[in-house]
Amino acid sequence: MIAGKPVLFTIGHSNHSFERFAELLARHAIERIVDVRSFPRSRLPWFSRGEIEGRLGGVGIGYEFLGRELGGRDWVKSDGSSMELEEIITAERFLAGLARLQTMMQDGSTCVMCAEAEAIDCHRTRFIAPCLSATTTILHISSNGGLKTQRAAEVQLVLPSLNQNASISLSPSARSRQPMPPPEQCTDLLLEARMP
Repeated sequence: MIAGKPVLFTIGHSNHSFERFAELLARHAIERIVDVRSFPRSRLPWFSRGEIEGRLGGVGIGYEFLGRELGGRDWVKSDGSSMELEEIITAERFLAGLARLQTMMQDGSTCVMCAEAEAIDCHRTRFIAPCLSATTTILHISSNGGLKTQRAAEVQLVLPSLNQNASISLSPSARSRQPMPPPEQCTDLLLEARMP
């Protein structure tokens, strides 16, 4: 717990060796990996679902797959078109995945895993973390083992799109956070660029 909030870590397996990946997890005392890849396979065989589950077990780390519920791909409507972010974060299976993730967090140090090395390049930062950030401290593990907060990741996402005279402010819904926001407010930390 940090500041009275449970902690959720995230990590991208990137192109690490399994040994380096396990070292990063050990550094932060991770007890369980929650795989949120829609398609849990990799060109690096040790990161494919069956292999990583066994290897993690060998170093005392649990493995759960929630890619169907929380994956960043495979969100299509019945007409074949892609779902919008708001449709995804209010979908029944996504909300069920968030609930399962929150339950797992109560049973030990939990880390969401996807493939991208940089948290800002991944859906774990763009739509999983914002749905939990009002009630959870989100810490992204970088390739060098350092930690980045969700807030720092959000600022990093918005800064390149701003010019030098722009200012950043949190939306009104972000200022008045509630313990667990309703699904329609899952994007509680939307940043607004105010251009002069």
